[in-house]
Amino acid sequence: WFDLFFEHGFPVYGTELNEEAVSYRTIEPQSIYGLVMGNEGNGMSAELLKRTTKNLYIPIVGQAESLNVAVAAGVVMFSLTKAE
Repeated sequence: WFDLFFEHGFPVYGTELNEEAVSYRTIEPQSIYGLVMGNEGNGMSAELLKRTTKNLYIPIVGQAESLNVAVAAGVVMFSLTKAE
């Protein structure tokens, strides 16, 4: 499905914690995009991370180490989805 999105000019975002990822807050809301979330223990595979348009992270304030993947997906999708 990556290829299908790219063929139609739609971005596909991944999520990861590293210095090359950008805050999800820097992405303009859109009507159509793909979002790939990794599992809570291992994250996304390196193969998938290489295929995304951009990889995002959620800045965490306080003592938390990570977010539940469902909560993280909800936060990112709420921010990325353009209200029609």
